[in-house]
Amino acid sequence: IQKASRRKLSEIATGKRTEKQSIQDYPSAEEYGTINIENNGGMTTMFYYEENGKYYIECPYKGIYEIENNFEDMI
Repeated sequence: IQKASRRKLSEIATGKRTEKQSIQDYPSAEEYGTINIENNGGMTTMFYYEENGKYYIECPYKGIYEIENNFEDMI
């Protein structure tokens, strides 16, 4: 895995779960980016966005995680 890819995966893996719930297919944030990860013949879709100066990764119906850095800056 390339260094940039490892950094992105690390950011996702170390996100802190929030009390917010993910209850729909897409985030409620007005602007967001999409992350698609292929795994075991399937696809996992997550979203990243900024809200009130904080950065988040949202896994639909699973949870919302606060991350340290702006994910978009890593792309």
